[in-house]
Amino acid sequence: MQKRIAFWGRWILGMVLIAGAVVAVTYKDQQARVKYQRECQEHMASIAVPVGKYTSGGDECKDPKDYMPWWDILVAWPEGITTWAIILTLGAISWQAFEARKSTDVARDAVNAAYGSVTFAEAQWKLMIEEKRARLDLSLQHTGLDVEVAGEDLIHLIATFSVRNIGASKAFIGRTSGTLITRLRNEALGDYDDYSSLDLSERVIVPDQLPVPIKVYCFPTTTARTFAECLEEGTFTLHFFGFIEYETLGFWRRKEFGYEWKIIDRNSGLGGLYGLSDPYPNSPRPAKDRITYGYWSYCSTRRKFVVDFDPSR
Repeated sequence: MQKRIAFWGRWILGMVLIAGAVVAVTYKDQQARVKYQRECQEHMASIAVPVGKYTSGGDECKDPKDYMPWWDILVAWPEGITTWAIILTLGAISWQAFEARKSTDVARDAVNAAYGSVTFAEAQWKLMIEEKRARLDLSLQHTGLDVEVAGEDLIHLIATFSVRNIGASKAFIGRTSGTLITRLRNEALGDYDDYSSLDLSERVIVPDQLPVPIKVYCFPTTTARTFAECLEEGTFTLHFFGFIEYETLGFWRRKEFGYEWKIIDRNSGLGGLYGLSDPYPNSPRPAKDRITYGYWSYCSTRRKFVVDFDPSR
């Protein structure tokens, strides 16, 4: 209400000033005309000559504008009024531009405030999801590699790891993949989809549930002795990697893992750090013990981490 009163008050004041200026100019113009007529008649009568002619020159009547005050030019028609009209038009344009800029600033501030609110709400939502979602933890015993042999024949190798849910919601298992495979030097590892699914007995893993064991097998085509020699000499390496995809709170997550089996030299003290003991300190070891005397190390090719993915692919 106060803004409206101030707005109309300015307009009324402006109209009063304009009307006052018009009245003042009219009054001064009338006075100038009367004074001009009186002085001109007196002057013309005083210089009359025979034959009904008057002298010309500097004694003729002056222009009536000379009787107007100095400020008359500011409101005279058409020069003064036209000039003021142009000035007022430019002022109105400048005022409109200023108001438009203020409106733009207000709109921008409103947009920034709305964006900040949305960003804050989104951050709060993500924080809640991170707090309430399921989290799968994969555990692998560092020295957990089992080997089955029959004489000199190597039947298979077994890598065992466990999965548990350390989050606050259920984890619904989707796609899985895992493999225990050997890789020659400079040989690239295959894609996950090239290997079989994990033998996961539980398709829904709840929080605080006992770890679910998973075994992955490898079936070499060499003897145990040859396999042990290749590992020790670095002819090939043994890798264990894969992934588990799971849904939690309407979002899909993906847990990837990757390890490489490292053989430990019996003459080094590294075995003691992993709790290994050499049952044959002074004699040759069987091929099975040569293969299992090692530890799992995070593979530089395969990582163990959580990533989002598109389940519609």
